[in-house]
Amino acid sequence: MATRKRAGVVLPLIATVALSGCAFLTRSSVGPTDSEQRSQFSQQPGTSANGRFTTFVSGGFLYVRDNVGNTTRTVGDSVSAVSMSNDGRFIAYTSSSGAEPGTTVLDTSTGQTRVAGCGGGRVSGDGHHLAYTCVGSIDYLGHTFNFLFGPYLMNLDTGAVAGPFAGGGASLPYQTVSDFQISDDGGTVMYRVDTVPTGEQQIQFGFANGSHTNGASPVGTYEFGLSGDGTRFVVATRDEPAAGSSTIRIGATSAPTTYLHTYVSTPVDRVMLSRNGALLGAVVTIDGVKVAARRATDGSDDWRIVSRTADDTRIAAVTDAVMSSAGTWFAFASDDAGLVAGDTNGVRDVFTRSVDHVVERPTG
Repeated sequence: MATRKRAGVVLPLIATVALSGCAFLTRSSVGPTDSEQRSQFSQQPGTSANGRFTTFVSGGFLYVRDNVGNTTRTVGDSVSAVSMSNDGRFIAYTSSSGAEPGTTVLDTSTGQTRVAGCGGGRVSGDGHHLAYTCVGSIDYLGHTFNFLFGPYLMNLDTGAVAGPFAGGGASLPYQTVSDFQISDDGGTVMYRVDTVPTGEQQIQFGFANGSHTNGASPVGTYEFGLSGDGTRFVVATRDEPAAGSSTIRIGATSAPTTYLHTYVSTPVDRVMLSRNGALLGAVVTIDGVKVAARRATDGSDDWRIVSRTADDTRIAAVTDAVMSSAGTWFAFASDDAGLVAGDTNGVRDVFTRSVDHVVERPTG
């Protein structure tokens, strides 16, 4: 497909072939039929590797949309911390209405659920492993301080658990795990450790064999991501003081204190890597608009905006976005009512779009 450039971004030119019937862009936050619209805004988008399945939360309920079969299934209520395996079979989430604390893992092929670990868990790409943190507390000088310790790595098939790798302390200062990512095979977990009250931060990596290693210590506010194969990671720091740009650093988990690539970008708010670490997805601000975009991790190309209309003539702002492990599909939340025909509910929706135009919907 031909492209045109402007100000650090690539915009695809309008395709010369007929686009009618193509499903490279679809509104996924609909009911059992395409015409049944949500009355409450939708958020927390998620997508399978091939874009067939999309998860979203609307009105506190978790739904999964089959973009091929045009069916929408209710999964749970009072839901947070949603993740999905690459094939869309396993969905993990935390529900505050559940009778049993922990992370619920649903096998969509059988309808069976199980509760494992603590809340806020994330399922691996292969669906057979779970990473999670637990809540602890310390009493110091008459005050109670809560923290998250972990992450743990659990094999859902055998029940074997590695970790916790960080968190806690007997007094001030203490450590808390503020975020984490898990590799597709459950062998690696990347996480951030914050020290309270000093504000020190460090990236660390834990492994299924129980070992862990320290990574870099970025300064300031930043986002990070781990490739599905567990070999690459990204750290995107919001530069100070103007916060008008972000520094993106790509590294290898085998040498986590050094970086393979470093470059400056327009501000990013969320980053993610494809399974092999070759593609970088992000929510990035371009010309004052937050959009879903993708580029090569080595910085050799510009951002390619994905959140746009079907004819590529207009960019749509997003509130959140995720890239599939294959790097070919995005699910994003947007308030834009002009992305697809018939969007008249007047609230935020979740959309699924391929990076490039495709002739048919995903079939696997």
